Amino acid sequence: MAAMVRLVVSVSLLLALTLPLFSVYGLLQRSKITLDNNEYKGILIAIADDVKENATLLENLQEILTGASGALYRATKQRAFFKEITILLPNTWSNDLVNVEAASEIFDAANIIVTKHENVGRETPYTNQFGSCGEKAEYIHLTDKFILDSQWTVDTYGDPAKVIVHEWGHLRWGLFNEYATNSFERFYLDDNGNVEPTRCSRAVIGKSYDSETGKRCNVNPKSGKRPGKHCRFLPIMSNRATGSYLFMSFLNSVVEFCHSDVTGDQLSLHNAMAPNQQNIQCSYRSAWDVMLESEDFKNNSNPARQVTDTTPTFHVIKSAPLRIVLVLDVSGSMSTNDRIGTLNQLATKYIQATVPDGHSVGIVEFEDDAVITSDLRELQDGKDREELANLLPVSTRDSTCIGCGLEIGIDVLEKNGHSARGGILILITDGEENESPDINDVKPALISKGVCVDTVAIGTSADEKLLSLSEDTCGLSFLHSEGASSTGLSDAFSATITSRIGGNSNASFELYSEKQAIPSNETLKGTIVIDSTIGKNTKFFFLWTTTSPISVVLYRPNGTAIDETSLYYERNDGSRTVLIEIPGIAESGTWLYEVTDHQGEDIEISVQSNLREDTQPIRVTTTTSNSLITETPAMTNIYAQAQRGYAPILKADVVATVERPHPHSPVKVNLLDNGAGADFTEDDGVYSGVFLDFVTATCPNCRYNVKVTAVDTDGTAQVPISTFTGGVLPIRPPNGIDENTNITERLVHFIEWCLVELFKHP
Repeated sequence: MAAMVRLVVSVSLLLALTLPLFSVYGLLQRSKITLDNNEYKGILIAIADDVKENATLLENLQEILTGASGALYRATKQRAFFKEITILLPNTWSNDLVNVEAASEIFDAANIIVTKHENVGRETPYTNQFGSCGEKAEYIHLTDKFILDSQWTVDTYGDPAKVIVHEWGHLRWGLFNEYATNSFERFYLDDNGNVEPTRCSRAVIGKSYDSETGKRCNVNPKSGKRPGKHCRFLPIMSNRATGSYLFMSFLNSVVEFCHSDVTGDQLSLHNAMAPNQQNIQCSYRSAWDVMLESEDFKNNSNPARQVTDTTPTFHVIKSAPLRIVLVLDVSGSMSTNDRIGTLNQLATKYIQATVPDGHSVGIVEFEDDAVITSDLRELQDGKDREELANLLPVSTRDSTCIGCGLEIGIDVLEKNGHSARGGILILITDGEENESPDINDVKPALISKGVCVDTVAIGTSADEKLLSLSEDTCGLSFLHSEGASSTGLSDAFSATITSRIGGNSNASFELYSEKQAIPSNETLKGTIVIDSTIGKNTKFFFLWTTTSPISVVLYRPNGTAIDETSLYYERNDGSRTVLIEIPGIAESGTWLYEVTDHQGEDIEISVQSNLREDTQPIRVTTTTSNSLITETPAMTNIYAQAQRGYAPILKADVVATVERPHPHSPVKVNLLDNGAGADFTEDDGVYSGVFLDFVTATCPNCRYNVKVTAVDTDGTAQVPISTFTGGVLPIRPPNGIDENTNITERLVHFIEWCLVELFKHP
């Protein structure tokens, strides 16, 4: 596939004093699900833009979730069911399907997503799961085919409601699959040296077949010899085993998760010897034991309650254009390091090029008070954008009243009788607040009104309450460290859009972001790769820091030069920016740039581009294993998921660069997809690594930036045609071998099962 050079998410970390506080920035939070009085609320399901409008899909989806609610209630021993579910429709779907006005709900915050099955690379429902045992996962992924083609779904996976319960185990409680995941784990030897198939519970009975020939495997339970690599255990469909959902949820008899209570139901008793992911990742604890340690059930919270109706209430909404208010710090400290100039420069770029047409932006400035610089303005043509950008602050004044800025930001959202709900405040500040009201005074109003607050901390002195403000309002949080290579503010501006409408063809992706120092009278050279999925509305930005303009020459892949004589070349000395906008579709391949500076200064380079028509984007999403570290020494896992659309990209070279506090140099961490160490599953497109190189733990307020790049260095990166690296197990294994393959085998199978049951229950 085409080479990749991609920066999508910047993650920032904070290490403070002797207690390592590890704060994750730049990651959009999933919709917050709560369980109270046995009722799950806050569940958000989002249907992707590429799914065609279909009222039947919506009806089937609600029917599946209704069934799942009842099944979940039974599987949790009457302790949990779905009470309120919101379904977010694409903006192109009919208003007739909507029953609630949209608010802050966005696609990338969904707990369950539904996409077009042709663009996935696999049809199997699965859960995007990065973390370790007991950690909540990212989202459940379903396809439109799974929802619409009921007969196919039942034939392939069994009851779709039970599929949801299986995936909920991954999503909510951090459970792992109990089936075999490779040829070395399909069979094992028990304490007596007998051959046993990997399963939970051991009450599941069946026979073993060779997946190549379809014939029965020669498995002698007392032989002490494991069968060949093509041997597969297949259950009898008329099993009596009641467990487990994490093994084979398609069995009609399965209605529970495996447990370890030897006095309980023996037909769902945990099999601690099976070499499956649940046992390996969860220290051989049963699924139910892990669930009991979750926030849902720990300390006997949400005890069993008799409920006669577990039908959820469904709120159906549509996405709405973004309403964004820039809440900008103009206090005296913003003159340090020309922060106000950098803010003006990058906010200008944001207004003029990053925010797509049809979305609205307003501006608020704050110091010891706050004022409205501009009400919300819908951005369309260049004139609208230029007029708004010209209102951005260029000078600083007095003290810092962050709460004042937040209050006035709410006023902008509520102008002319509008509701603030769903609005976004982008708060950018470098200091600690020293005027009332403060952040905590205003936060309750922000939460009650449904306003998201994205925060950008500039430097090391920004108020420590910024992170919790974003977390509590479901916003994003970023750090601009002002390091020699820091592009945090530029990345933050980009992420506020792409994290919310990244699946929209009108959204610009940030392909490249870099900052470098150029010695006086020297030329900086570099390359940027544009792959075949993007190239529409491509913009190259070159920003400088002093009063002396820079000279830029950009070369297309065919060698043609674009310089200051070109119609596409625009230099703005006021914002200290060179913009080169490529008309039409930018060619795929390697673009070369040359930047010459005559004074010697820092140069920031970024590239934005949109998806081509009918293509799936290459995306790299990043997260870490902890938001708060209480152990010493400090460490964290870094995860990066590389995808084209929702299909995994394998064999890429993925590197995380961790920027550490000055004067410590950055550290590079190679992220691997090999199923070892921090990586749980081989070849699933999730690349993992461990970061340990924190500076001394006594460093107050030390902050770290993490950037991840994915590169196809030697042309080996690939999107597999078909993959199965997790998710619910289908009924039919490879080659379609199952108990119905041969009618004679089926009869023998049934007779043997009857004999087994007879001896069990004489």
